[in-house]
Amino acid sequence: METTEHEPEEQLSEQDSYLLLQNLMRQRKALFSTKMTLTEAVKTIEIQIENAKAKKDVEGTPANPQWFWKANQAFYLKSRQLKRLNQEIMTLEERIAPLKKRHRRRQEESRERRFISLCHEKLPKPVWDRLWELVEEEFPQT
Repeated sequence: METTEHEPEEQLSEQDSYLLLQNLMRQRKALFSTKMTLTEAVKTIEIQIENAKAKKDVEGTPANPQWFWKANQAFYLKSRQLKRLNQEIMTLEERIAPLKKRHRRRQEESRERRFISLCHEKLPKPVWDRLWELVEEEFPQT
């Protein structure tokens, strides 16, 4: 579920928030996969350019100028793509972080509620009542 301007991510239901988190995590995984492929391409092009420069230094014969120009253009374009991809990943991370935090908080709250229910079920009534007295003393309701 994608959010709109009318429905900020903080106002999503727990289920919609979780679905959005899962969707964003899948997008992040796909972007990281693309990033790895693109990074390898940039490294390969860079190595080829460096090898051509080294060959010129050693043998004195320059690389084909048309190839050299195309290789530099490819390196430049792939590097820019990689930069944009990194920015997209950062934006995605900024959206994921608060959703993860919210999900962890809700899991913890749920765990605390289950703990209280378990205590209520399993503890003898006098113990349960005394615990609530302690809670009232420590955290009085105003």
